[in-house]
Amino acid sequence: MRRLENLTLLYIENDLVYRSKNSALLRKNGMKVIETDTTVGARNLLNNTVDLILIDLNLHKNDRMDFIRFLREKEVEIPIIITANCSDKEILLEAINLDTSYYLIKPFDDSQLLIALQFAARKLSNNALLPHIDLLNGYSYDSINKSVNRPDGSTVQLTQKEYLLFDLFLKNKRKCITYEVIRNYIGNGNGMSIDALRTLIRAIRIKTYPELISNHSGLGYRVDI
Repeated sequence: MRRLENLTLLYIENDLVYRSKNSALLRKNGMKVIETDTTVGARNLLNNTVDLILIDLNLHKNDRMDFIRFLREKEVEIPIIITANCSDKEILLEAINLDTSYYLIKPFDDSQLLIALQFAARKLSNNALLPHIDLLNGYSYDSINKSVNRPDGSTVQLTQKEYLLFDLFLKNKRKCITYEVIRNYIGNGNGMSIDALRTLIRAIRIKTYPELISNHSGLGYRVDI
């Protein structure tokens, strides 16, 4: 299991006693914990670098699920651990469909919480990009310098929006990412026009090769490497 030191956790829990106890435990294990009791507060804290999210489902039902959907649109791969007072199959199924990493039923002990976070941290490690990624056909991606190496030996630099989109694709290889998710992600929650998205895809294809990114009409785009 991955160690928790130096990871930043956004903890959303409206029970102050419970939140304080768990936050103290996690800080003893080397984590930086950002606390809030509402999803409104949590949205304002997303400007911080957040590695993991721990959210209690005893918030208002629509509010909590809307927030998890918002997270999935903004940052597709961020691991989310959810907690609840009782097992609710309907909520559990909805949470699984939103790709949450772990589900804890209260009351849980310290070891259960640490195991859940370590499991989520391992997923975080698996999502990390390698320094150099083979794009096939003689092309490779340099994730450190945000550039593409071409078969003729030349290197082409990606713009900020190009490499943000490229990183999103490579962290979700062989997954179709919807137009809406891409537009919200690249637009930092403000969205972008479909024409601007097409222009961005076209620019990446020119710097790599046309077949790298496939379009699934009416759904979104994907990279199969």
